[in-house]
Amino acid sequence: MSKRVLYTRLRKFDSYPYYLIEEAMNEEKPLDYCDDKSLVPYGDNRGAPAFRSNDREVLKWKSEKEKSNNDYFRQRYQEIEQEFNKLKEGYDINKMIGECDIRFTPVIGQEYYLYERSDGTLFMSLVAVEEWNRGDLTYRGTFKLDSHDVWIQMDS
Repeated sequence: MSKRVLYTRLRKFDSYPYYLIEEAMNEEKPLDYCDDKSLVPYGDNRGAPAFRSNDREVLKWKSEKEKSNNDYFRQRYQEIEQEFNKLKEGYDINKMIGECDIRFTPVIGQEYYLYERSDGTLFMSLVAVEEWNRGDLTYRGTFKLDSHDVWIQMDS
């Protein structure tokens, strides 16, 4: 910034001598200089007390953070584990139905019934348990095909 620009910007300070303003602008201040020393949270000169950490406070802070971090990660682990178990259960159901005998093309959103024959083979049927009274069949569950071609068990 040129002196002329500085002088035109400071015209309102006519009571101040320009040479003092110019000296103040050109004066290089040390790095530890602060205009208002009451605002700094640390020592502002070389004679100020040295920085010292309180080891007890640091250890207390570390132990509190370690506990909260452990709690967070334990909770996230349990959530992920529950989600994994649900995913594995869904995979097992789809694998079981994929290996069973289906003699029709399933429609998305319709309920189907899984039965086990006396010889241990599984088959899928359109006929509900209430509508079909065969003593040689064991009912295994009601399933529905969703939009992702994944079988979902309707009864637990």
